This record gives sequence, structure tokens and C-alpha cells, in this order.
Amino acid sequence: MPASGVVVPAARTRVALGLVVVALCLAGCADFSDPAAAHGLTRSDLVAEVATQLGGSASQTYLATYALAGGETGTIAQDQRPPRAAYLYPGGELLVTGTTIARCAGRTCTVAAGVQPPAAAFADAHHAGLVNPSAVQQLLTAARYDPDMTVEQHDTTVAGRHATCLRLGNVDKAETGTFSTCVTSDGLLGTFTGTLDGTEVEVALTNYADTVNDDPFEPPPGAKMLVGDSATG
Repeated sequence: MPASGVVVPAARTRVALGLVVVALCLAGCADFSDPAAAHGLTRSDLVAEVATQLGGSASQTYLATYALAGGETGTIAQDQRPPRAAYLYPGGELLVTGTTIARCAGRTCTVAAGVQPPAAAFADAHHAGLVNPSAVQQLLTAARYDPDMTVEQHDTTVAGRHATCLRLGNVDKAETGTFSTCVTSDGLLGTFTGTLDGTEVEVALTNYADTVNDDPFEPPPGAKMLVGDSATG
């Protein structure tokens, strides 16, 4: 009993304690139903973090195979010694050797001088259903500054690798305003569903190796090599 002799009902005490807890949470409790909020991340922070993680794949050596829409497959190969990359998709290839860029349609390749292919060079790959990871990174980077952006996040496993997945909506820079992607913990593009260069694409990583031989970087056997003025021509 209080020194004043006034008895405080137990129910009133519980209400008062509840109000204190609510006040404290309003001052700083995270929403643990939101994984980003639970770790103190804003929507922008979360998207930027995944974009940075995906960008790290540019410095890796790997061979990744993707399942494409319609039952097709595509391959992305990347090497660091020497720096080179290859994007193999149904009907064509984009080969980057460090000094030249070759765009192949069937067995005809147009070769131009260059170190990094411009974004337009990936149009054929996107139309065939294979996604350039840099294009996804650029979408994520642009989206983080969109004040109307919505984000849904979850974790999953892609090709046996842990991945963070985002579904973004109301994105001005996305062609249809929405897209989703999963990025593995080691920075690989795990999945992507969205529109690129006017084509709805859907890819999912199925196989991965951290070594790669010369084969993916070679033109198709018997290819006719033409000299072009640019990597997009």
C-alpha cells in the first residue's frame, strides 16, 4: 500500500505501464514486421545496399547460367585475367575482350573498338530475355531517389545461394513502374522480373561456377567477322 494510503487499482497500473511502452516505441522502436526497419534501414538505404551488392559482381570471375522465359537459357561469363565478359543468349552473343566489343547475331559478328559496351549494346540480349546485371543495378540506383517508391523485401535461396529479394513499385525510371530482383550474398544477379528495352523479361540463376575457361569468350564457330563503327551499330 502506498504511503499516502491510497490504493492504485491493478488495472490502472497496467494501463499506465502500457502507455509508457507505447510512448517509448513511438520514440524509437523498429517495426519488426518490416525486415529493413528492424535493422534501422530506410527504404532508400535498403535499395542502395542491394544495388551496391550487385555492383560488386563486376570485379568477380564467374560463369552463371540463367533460365529464361519460354524455357530458353542464357549465360553470363566474366573473367579478370584478362578482363573480359560474354553474354550468350538465344540467337546471339555480346563479347567484350577489354579492347574490342563484338555483337553476334547467329554466325555474323560485328566488331568495334571499345572497353565497355554502351547500354544500347545490350538491347539484343534484353529482347532475347537475358538481363544485363548492370541494367538492374542502374534501375535500383535510380529507384532509391524516387519518393513514391514502394518496397517489399524477403530472403530466399537461389541456386543454393542465399539471396535478398526486393519488389519495387511506383518507380518512375522503370518502364512499367515495377520490377523485382534477387541478389545473392556474393553479389550475383539471382533473379529479375521486369521490362527492359520494351521486352518483359524473367530470369533465374540455375548454375554458378567461380572459374571459367576460354570457350564463352570465343565467337561462334565459323563466324563471319565484320568491322563496325560502334558497338551499337
